[in-house]
Amino acid sequence: MVQTALSRAVLLCAGFGTRLRPLTDDSPKPLVEVAGRRIVDYLMDQLQTWPSLQHIAVVINDAQPEQWQAWASDWKPELDAAGIGLSLLNDGVTEPEQALGAVRDLHFALDQVGTDSPALVAAGDSIFRLWLDPLREAFERSGTPHALALYEDQPAHLRQTSILQFSEDGSVAGLLHGVTTDSPQWASPACYALTASALSHVTEYLDNEGDPDSLGAFLGYLAERETVRVARGPERSGMRVHINTPAAKAQAESVLRNAPVLLA
Repeated sequence: MVQTALSRAVLLCAGFGTRLRPLTDDSPKPLVEVAGRRIVDYLMDQLQTWPSLQHIAVVINDAQPEQWQAWASDWKPELDAAGIGLSLLNDGVTEPEQALGAVRDLHFALDQVGTDSPALVAAGDSIFRLWLDPLREAFERSGTPHALALYEDQPAHLRQTSILQFSEDGSVAGLLHGVTTDSPQWASPACYALTASALSHVTEYLDNEGDPDSLGAFLGYLAERETVRVARGPERSGMRVHINTPAAKAQAESVLRNAPVLLA
């Protein structure tokens, strides 16, 4: 019987956040505080409530590992109470120029934790303003790889994300990148529920010279080989806060201090 429970998560947090400097000069990007919480904590708040989750693996770089160790210690009591293990996987990189890229970091993680069971794969530098339970539930019902799909109508944001293309049956046909359009689209942030079979494609993707830093490109590659479906958010923009510059961080601070984090 195919195991469909999302019993583990892999969070990709090894980027250096160079565009967020100087805020990332002394802090890993996912540990930068926004409205009183570290960026990655918003995602952790949700994951710790998932009944099927047993383990979270966080991929980090080797620039400031002591900060990650302190963060892990802060989370240990809550995760222990929920029966969830936590491990930090250090990719050994100390400088931005040496960064492996998101897909290579995922490959590194899978070398440590294996590809024998499904996993949530997510970047640790986004704040989602919707419950992610529908993504987990859709995956666990079907046993089919699923990607989170978010409605986006801001041209500037569309140019910076992967845009989903759909087949007639509603599955993912491919992804477009750097799209210039004024029409609303369904965007694909880096948040996927993947089967063991889907995870096994990471190695061949890299062997075929796939972009090592584009999770969207990997998802498109996967969609050519397996059925990938989506869990759609509401038709409302702003369901994801991506903090990649000091100005974006200041805007997020203003929004999240004056409105609920979760909108749906």
